[in-house]
Amino acid sequence: INEVVKRQYEIGENFLTKSSKGWLGVSVYDFVNHPSIEIFKKIVDKVPYSPYASSAQYKLGVLYVKLGRFDDAVDEFQKVIDNYPDTEWAAPARYQLAIATSKSSYGNQYDSTALDEARKRLEEFIELHPDADISLDASKQLDSMRQREAAKNFETAEFYEKQLKFEAAILYYQIVVSDYKDSLLFDSASKSISEINFLLKQGLSPKEIFRRRKKSLVESNVLKEKVKELK
Repeated sequence: INEVVKRQYEIGENFLTKSSKGWLGVSVYDFVNHPSIEIFKKIVDKVPYSPYASSAQYKLGVLYVKLGRFDDAVDEFQKVIDNYPDTEWAAPARYQLAIATSKSSYGNQYDSTALDEARKRLEEFIELHPDADISLDASKQLDSMRQREAAKNFETAEFYEKQLKFEAAILYYQIVVSDYKDSLLFDSASKSISEINFLLKQGLSPKEIFRRRKKSLVESNVLKEKVKELK
């Protein structure tokens, strides 16, 4: 039985690492299920205690990430942690779970639920596995997520500015200044708070304040693009 499972696993890995044939730049797997999915699922479902089950479960998560199916990847990596906590795949699964969580379809544009959850999972991974080879990479990912969290708050502040709700805008700019001092947007948030408060004291109309703030809003777009480029 183990020999049969081994052969199945090797076939699944072969499909996983093999480039799919494309047509006009579109993968054939965009139209049909990747063959490795069925193979790895059969191993996990039929022989969950075999030596290859934990690896197959982990590879399912990796495959879903590769296919851009991040919600499915979250489920599979969580199963590795729950069902195979003592295997070699549990540690990398915690790391991959955090990354997949940050890319999954949680909430809307201004909802940072996924980022918060991913950050917590990465912090947990680094704490549990400080000497793991991928801990350094996890730390970089954690920093990237903090930059993106700051950007979410910054974008929310800008949203309220465009609605001429300056007190709410200041509140979110202040979150960036107070909680994300290492953010690329820290200086812009500080500048925005100072400018808005100064213009408010001049007794200007909300529309006039927004008109004078337009240049600063445009300048911040460059920094937001840099944050988006972070991996």
